[in-house]
Amino acid sequence: GVTHVLNVSNECKCWFETELTYCVIPIHDEPDEVASAHFERAHEFINTVRQRHVAGEKVVCMVHCKTGMSRSSTMVLN
Repeated sequence: GVTHVLNVSNECKCWFETELTYCVIPIHDEPDEVASAHFERAHEFINTVRQRHVAGEKVVCMVHCKTGMSRSSTMVLN
């Protein structure tokens, strides 16, 4: 199951902080928001989980925003 969550929103609460490891990137879903300012932090979080997974740990990272259309996909594709 999911062990890590990249929450790319300032609207979504981290409901399971005792069960999951979160990284919160609090950006607005607005055209003038500069998502690129957060690419390095998102990449580091996702890549750390990926490297642990490849090494055999049972870790999985889920990335989400409020609507799942632009912010989360932007962070994954950076």
